Amino acid sequence: MACNDKGTRRKAANVAAKLALRAILLAMAPPRHLSSLLLVVLVAAFAMGCATAAPSLPQARRPTPKTVTRDNPAGDAEAPEDAALTRLLEAPVGKKIDKFRTLLVRLPDASKWRRVRLWGQPTRATFRYGNDHYAIAVLDYRDAEGDDAPTRCLERFVKQGRRKAEAFDIELGAFDRSVGRHWRGVEAVDWKAHEAKRKRRAAQRRKKLAALRKKLAARKRKGGKGRPTFTGLRKPTKVRNKTGARSSQSSVGKRIEELGRKLVRLRAMIRNIRQPAHPRRVNRIKGRIHKSKMRRSMPRLKRLRRKRDKPRHGYADMPTIRASGHFSTLFKRDRYVGALVAYRSWPGTCLVHGFAVRVGTDPKLASKVVERWLRELAPRLRWGLRLRKRPEIKNR
Repeated sequence: MACNDKGTRRKAANVAAKLALRAILLAMAPPRHLSSLLLVVLVAAFAMGCATAAPSLPQARRPTPKTVTRDNPAGDAEAPEDAALTRLLEAPVGKKIDKFRTLLVRLPDASKWRRVRLWGQPTRATFRYGNDHYAIAVLDYRDAEGDDAPTRCLERFVKQGRRKAEAFDIELGAFDRSVGRHWRGVEAVDWKAHEAKRKRRAAQRRKKLAALRKKLAARKRKGGKGRPTFTGLRKPTKVRNKTGARSSQSSVGKRIEELGRKLVRLRAMIRNIRQPAHPRRVNRIKGRIHKSKMRRSMPRLKRLRRKRDKPRHGYADMPTIRASGHFSTLFKRDRYVGALVAYRSWPGTCLVHGFAVRVGTDPKLASKVVERWLRELAPRLRWGLRLRKRPEIKNR
């Protein structure tokens, strides 16, 4: 039997399932059928070995676009696990939100993820990729039992996870530990101090405006204009005419003011008829305008962030654990690769984010998907920008 043909592998897998079922029935038979039982087991083992052969070819990972749905993102591809992982590796990044509308989660191919619940394990949010669980993302948010450092939170989470894995007979591999960096958001801002500072600045601004209005009103009462259009070379002096009456302005001063207005209008006309600037200069000016707009539109969290453990440029440590495991049944053995990260969150709380994918015929493809999540998506987890205090601990 050739194990390289895909049709042969699929038929072998079906034959293996049927023969394994027959093996169970024969196991209940009298001892005279033991030879038949051993033969069936050997054939089933050979068929299962053929079913898990070399990695799939690229054309086997390309489903028909019309068959790709939210329930089945792999579509009609011949290698569904590899097709789903390929989409997770190449698809653009999108946003998902938890049920309580407090956390913004970044996921590849976000429109194909569904928010679900884990049976017997309440979480802040859980997202599933496809009905066949090609990938899963879990968020755990709880009160810190003692120290709220990310490393301590991650260790406690792993300790509880080991117990549940042993209860379900899930075999875990060795852990690969490292430390990354993540950007801090609204949870790092001292909002009470910020609001007090904002109110103080607003009061100072109102005080300056009141003083300016008072000054302009005093100028109008004296007979002057609130905002003069031309300030002459010097203030006109008041002189007496032949009758002895005091004139408000000399003829020389009026003439100077009139000439000044004409110069202002002439200058505006010259500015309008000036030749256009060089294209390079225009592009340089446009670039400066764009940079100034971007600078004004940038969030002010960098300046408002409260220093705790001296985060470097707004970043904090993100301890990471990479692991693999497999879950075996009588007919199938599913292998998973995933990672866990912990964040510096609100004081007195722990926030852990987990991501795992099911391995198909190519283990390297699954590792690439996990590495992309660690590099691009995990550091960008955000609390909602409208939050001003620690959200309530709620799980579902």
